[in-house]
Amino acid sequence: MKVNAFVFVAGLMLSLPIQAQEMKQDMKMDHKTMSGMMMKDLGAADSNYDLRFINAMMEHHEGAIVMAQDALKKSKRPEIQKLAQEIITAQQKEIAQMKT
Repeated sequence: MKVNAFVFVAGLMLSLPIQAQEMKQDMKMDHKTMSGMMMKDLGAADSNYDLRFINAMMEHHEGAIVMAQDALKKSKRPEIQKLAQEIITAQQKEIAQMKT
């Protein structure tokens, strides 16, 4: 019994790097998607800075909504479903606020 458990754990440990690599591949995104998630240099503190900030934040929040909608479709965990719905609601409210 102990030998089987050892073999199982050893096999699991050896498969972790492969699983991590597969997860990285699954998470690869195109440049446009990544640009919305990465920190942006919004430029100089000039008269248009605030508008650039709001535009970048709306793009960021829209990305969060897309991710949360995907989680609603794919996740089986109730706590993730709840969190995703809360994110959608909050981000939509904040986008509406920024539009005004």
